[in-house]
Amino acid sequence: MENAKDLLLKQGVLAIKVTPKAPKDAILGFKNDVSGKPVLLVKLRAAPEDGKANEALLRLLAAAFEIPVSTMNITRGLTSRQKMIAYTPK
Repeated sequence: MENAKDLLLKQGVLAIKVTPKAPKDAILGFKNDVSGKPVLLVKLRAAPEDGKANEALLRLLAAAFEIPVSTMNITRGLTSRQKMIAYTPK
């Protein structure tokens, strides 16, 4: 299985499925979607209101991948659990 950071940095995008209101923040690993593409499973303590979960997701990924938050943005799924994160090096 490919490393999530490597996948994001190589392809520039990363598909993610978020579970909000979890007991703790955690990156669980990959699961294939129905088309066979890898989706990173992430649990967040933040509630999905006022963009709090989206902000928490970007902060968690930035810390785990050791890259600035400013290099990532959510390109799809701002109000959904299914998200697409794009990476743009500075």
